Amino acid sequence: SLQPDILINDRSLVEEDFRTCEDNLVFGPLVGDWEACLRFSHTAFGGVDHPATLPFKDNAHDIVKYMSVCQYGGGNLVYNIAPNADGGIDPYEKETLETVGKWMHKHAEAVYGPTKRGGCGANGISTSAQRGNKVYLYNWIWGGTFARINGYKNAPKSVRCLTNGESVDFRYENGVIYFDNLPAKSPDDILNFAVFEMDFGNEKPIYNLVPANMI
Repeated sequence: SLQPDILINDRSLVEEDFRTCEDNLVFGPLVGDWEACLRFSHTAFGGVDHPATLPFKDNAHDIVKYMSVCQYGGGNLVYNIAPNADGGIDPYEKETLETVGKWMHKHAEAVYGPTKRGGCGANGISTSAQRGNKVYLYNWIWGGTFARINGYKNAPKSVRCLTNGESVDFRYENGVIYFDNLPAKSPDDILNFAVFEMDFGNEKPIYNLVPANMI
């Protein structure tokens, strides 16, 4: 009653505004807002011996993948560092986060803003995030000059590689979107973690990995 505009997470054991998943990356509840709270070191918080914990720390690829998974689930990522006892930041953590920041700046169109929870799918080496009638594919591992995405009931109007801004040749056949004539190597020179944008124009993308006749 004193602060009616305050947001309360589910750690307070009262009616909450959003769910907070500590050290656990889940898609949250079926309804409502959520965030995943993860930390750089999987063994300790701050004030620790950083060289000893280095084997248990994330790298830049891990952090971007966590972010993409949160986007697929319609949630937010809160990512904590482990400062020294005097407040200093470990050089490895600083360098890693600066690399993530460069990647995020380059792919800002896909990264920032709310996304639909579990809207559309990707393939075995990607995750997806849906915002409006656009689907962004976060490509973890570059598969070469050809790729395909299964389960779509309609075709996109256009496809481009957000990483370099270039249009992508594509075709749609029997629920599968094929990307053709891709470069041999990932166009992302930061993490080899490219992003594709599929724009469905005025239509909503319709996705169901399981064919209708099998449900």
